[in-house]
Amino acid sequence: MILRLILVFYIAAMLSSTASPQIPNAIPSAAKVKIESATPNARLADRYEALSCALVRITSDEGSGTGFFIDNAGTIVTAAHLVMQTSFSLEGRAIRVQMSAQHNLKATTSDKVTRPIELSTSKAAAEMAASDLAVIKTSFTPRCHLEIGDSKGLRIGSHLIAIGYASFDSPSASLYEGFLGSRHPHAPIPIGSAGLQSAISTYEVMRIQMPIATGASGTPVITDDNRVVGIITEETAIWTKELADFLALAKQPKLSAGMTISFSNGQVIEPLKLLSQLILIVHELETPGAGLAVPTYYLKLATDAGRPPSNSSP
Repeated sequence: MILRLILVFYIAAMLSSTASPQIPNAIPSAAKVKIESATPNARLADRYEALSCALVRITSDEGSGTGFFIDNAGTIVTAAHLVMQTSFSLEGRAIRVQMSAQHNLKATTSDKVTRPIELSTSKAAAEMAASDLAVIKTSFTPRCHLEIGDSKGLRIGSHLIAIGYASFDSPSASLYEGFLGSRHPHAPIPIGSAGLQSAISTYEVMRIQMPIATGASGTPVITDDNRVVGIITEETAIWTKELADFLALAKQPKLSAGMTISFSNGQVIEPLKLLSQLILIVHELETPGAGLAVPTYYLKLATDAGRPPSNSSP
């Protein structure tokens, strides 16, 4: 019996000694997972420096935003509303899109080279404009460019970054990080009028969960393999042109002249001045958590055959 117990303990000891090397393996495995999950963050600075050379700042008398090179020939992709004004007319049941460039339209590269840019008036350009995209041929020789990726195959939850100029006076491009939150049709908001009818453009957009700032239109949305899958066209911020116009007006010294409210305790307030301060707080301190991007499959490039067109209907 004693011999049998000794044999049992010996076998158990042998089994535990052969199994013990598996225990340390669990520690490197966990560490490896942590390292891999942190890799995108560790690489953000390197990616920002490597990819920013493909960006251009788009400016006009109407505002500013971002564009980016997609080839060595200097072709720029951006949001259509940054570079053009559109009007619409009816031809039977179809809507015809007329495009005109924004005033004093220019592009500035990361090397601080600024040149005027001209728009195409082709049918493909009009179709892209209906989904708020524009492709512009230029004479620039870019230091680098971004390649177009597969936006159709992008899965919900995919890690993404975006790099773009948030405002006209921003000294450098801003870096954003997040993920693809959803896909859905763009809200059927009229984008113009044709005769007595409203022109409505329907196309799919991607909701990008990252703190996109006001003014980031045209910013490329980039996957972990550094390919563009979307172009930011809207941010979900509480901001309108009317608010921007009022804020500019509020800076005039005589805005509230004669418009005051007096209280019995002697306090006097200026309603318009107070309203302008509230608007400024919303503009400066809000933290929008998402933006809308148009998928790259709406781009009509020389190599794109059979891409789905956006549909415009009255």
